[in-house]
Amino acid sequence: MLNGNAIVVTQSIKARIEAGDDKLTVTREAVGQNQWPPSGATAIAFITFAAIGLSEDATGEFCNSLFCVILISLALSWITAISLTPLLCYLMFSPSTDPACRDRDPYAALPPQFYKKTLIISLRLQWGVLLVTQGMFVAAVYGFGPVRQKFFPPATRPQFLVDAFLPAGADIKASERFAAKVGEFIKTQPGVKDISSLIGGGGLRFLLVYSPDKPIPAFVQFLVGVDDSEKICGLMSTIHTYLDDKHPSGNAIAKKSLLGPDVGGRVQTRFSGRDPEVLRRLSAEAREMITRDTGAVCVHYDWREREAVIRPDLP
Repeated sequence: MLNGNAIVVTQSIKARIEAGDDKLTVTREAVGQNQWPPSGATAIAFITFAAIGLSEDATGEFCNSLFCVILISLALSWITAISLTPLLCYLMFSPSTDPACRDRDPYAALPPQFYKKTLIISLRLQWGVLLVTQGMFVAAVYGFGPVRQKFFPPATRPQFLVDAFLPAGADIKASERFAAKVGEFIKTQPGVKDISSLIGGGGLRFLLVYSPDKPIPAFVQFLVGVDDSEKICGLMSTIHTYLDDKHPSGNAIAKKSLLGPDVGGRVQTRFSGRDPEVLRRLSAEAREMITRDTGAVCVHYDWREREAVIRPDLP
């Protein structure tokens, strides 16, 4: 994208200068002919990404840099193509000393001639071309119907995560014992190469798309590496079954990494208000409803369960 506009201008200038035309005249005419068409293509290119870059959700926040880079790159590409590129062409290209080169048509090769004939036929049969284009568009819309629409699909890297939330108030030692038992079980599964346990909170951000959890003594996270990414789905199902049967008190979920921001649960509900008791009651009702009616896993709320604390009463 950064070089496209400059290539168009360079090609227009080079062929005519080598053919013996006046360098200054050729440079002026090339810039005059090519300054506005590339600008339109440049505008269309970064407007295409505007919906992503200007989006106010997590997608826009994650991909905003992509939109900015394309906008800056294409703008600089157009400015360079009509300013610096013609100057360099004027200084670097010279008329050819070979008479055969001066008389040779630079567009006599097979690809330019094929493109020229195709363009002429398309202009003569413009209504047919429009009908074919519309038919291809309709076919494309119909064909993409069955395709799953997901902006950030799961990553194909041979790793997946297992998040486990023990009851609030659980000691860090209990989390360590839980991590040791579950880790031993995961290690024995076929296809597992390595496993890392993070106890009491998430680890360092080793991937852009990884969002560490806040420090919680009752939280355990496993990073599992496998020898084949195709085995991940089967391993996640096996681990889910084991955790539900052997450790029902641990609210756990196995998940793949996403090629995008990790926003937590796929279904989220937020309650706001001034009465903590009402908020806890509403969150408990929502949790029960989601679990009962949808069969969801690892349903939890960020306030967690109540736990006993010691508050000193100072006179």
